[in-house]
Amino acid sequence: MKSKARNSSASGGGVRSATLSAEPQIAVDVRLPIARAIAADGQAGIIGMQNELLGWESVAPAVRQDLPFFVRVRDEVVALDLDGADLVAKGAPILRIMRKLGLRPVEMSSGGGSDRQHVFVVVRDHDVRERVWRAAKVLPPAALRSGSNGIRPPFTRHRVSGRSLPLAMSNIDVHKALVDEPKPLSPRIRALVTDGAGISKYPSRSEAAQAFITAAVAANWTMEEAWDLFVEGPLAELVEEKKRSKNHGYDWFQLCWTRAIDYLVKHGSEQRVRQRNLTEELRQAMVSRPWRGRTGQTDFALLWAMCNLADKVGVVVFDM
Repeated sequence: MKSKARNSSASGGGVRSATLSAEPQIAVDVRLPIARAIAADGQAGIIGMQNELLGWESVAPAVRQDLPFFVRVRDEVVALDLDGADLVAKGAPILRIMRKLGLRPVEMSSGGGSDRQHVFVVVRDHDVRERVWRAAKVLPPAALRSGSNGIRPPFTRHRVSGRSLPLAMSNIDVHKALVDEPKPLSPRIRALVTDGAGISKYPSRSEAAQAFITAAVAANWTMEEAWDLFVEGPLAELVEEKKRSKNHGYDWFQLCWTRAIDYLVKHGSEQRVRQRNLTEELRQAMVSRPWRGRTGQTDFALLWAMCNLADKVGVVVFDM
């Protein structure tokens, strides 16, 4: 989204939806948490067919209507707009730096044509974030999206055609990288996958591997992170065995990953859905009323942050 469009005024007294062609559908419960994780203030700038700003709307209805929109980027997110093959090539070393720093960058097609990419990475540590921004200074200023210099969130429609889609990750792993903060594995599970400690306690090595994979999913790891650790440990022998069978190595690991997700969803999703519905109602009430007075905006930001925290920990009741 160009800056001139962000600064233009809404036309016609309200937000108009652009004419959109039929594109693959991505579920709202996939797109909405990711858009919120990127947005600094919960607001979406609706984009018209001429790249003009049609008006501002809360992120939730913009996502539900599947509109093309951009958001102002929150401080802890580094976002890059690599518009063209030259910028994609310049961005590759920056991605390597991000990964060396232990970060989880998400590469998305921008949806506006070939050789156009968006990169998002959550960097919670201020010093690490400054290192990433310094590395990104090799790119032109227009490619650096921070604060009011907005960008379309992952899975958002392009104004002309297409949708922002992941280039390497699954949809679930995009969610993990941008929404869920990874947690460390328990000492028992880490010893299992790195040293083979406790393998004999499982009926088979395959079940030991599934125990690690399920723990990694529960800890909000991406599949890529889990795979990298798995193939360095003693259980990696299973990969070679599966390569000699019809399952192949990586395909087998993906199947185990899917099983772990299904198991955890079945045993933990109902309470999480109820909790997210409650925080969604609260957010809708917040954006539907003015926040006046000297502390109005501060109060809004505090309550919004509490909703985000409730979504992460699964508790809606605040003990204050």
